[in-house]
Amino acid sequence: MTSTVVDTALVRLVGGVFMLLIVASALGWLMHRHFGNGPNRAMFENINARIRAWWAMATIFAISMLTGPIGSIILFSLISFLAMREFVTLAPTRRADHRALLWCFFAVTPLEYCSSGSAGTGCSAS
Repeated sequence: MTSTVVDTALVRLVGGVFMLLIVASALGWLMHRHFGNGPNRAMFENINARIRAWWAMATIFAISMLTGPIGSIILFSLISFLAMREFVTLAPTRRADHRALLWCFFAVTPLEYCSSGSAGTGCSAS
């Protein structure tokens, strides 16, 4: 039987974020319904699209926290992989850089996350 440690501060934080998202969704819906037919329609659609994106981000974060340390490491490794990919697309690179970038993407970064597991959550068997 496994025991689950509940961090009450984290539960309050995530609950507070979801409560704020509920309030923001209700306000966005009301504002779009009452004022969204005029010249401000695009602004309200933009606000509601951003609120939906925050719902997705908060849900993914909550799921990763519920899955424990492994879920958190997977989430942050995916985020860092996508951030590095975005950085490389914006940075000027030459053909000679491709081999080093390949090593960074598929060897160095995964090894960094595997070796960072101090609580037995890394890739190394300890």
